[in-house]
Amino acid sequence: MIKGRLRYIAREDRFFVIDDKNNDYCALHCGNVLEIYVYGQWRKTSIEGWGPPGIEAWYLVGTRFQGRSMQGLPARIGF
Repeated sequence: MIKGRLRYIAREDRFFVIDDKNNDYCALHCGNVLEIYVYGQWRKTSIEGWGPPGIEAWYLVGTRFQGRSMQGLPARIGF
């Protein structure tokens, strides 16, 4: 399991889950299932993209998080 924070890498046009020591990471692709820590609990969601390339094209399904609001969210994948 990789547990860290969501970070957008512009040159890859993709969000990654990157651990707190920047040692371990996972590139996220459309449809990947992950959990984010919001409102005091882990919540399962998936990541999707739409429209032209860029940070604002990405969103988390079933949440209010899109684009820049996703940056830095606690996340884990491979649970």
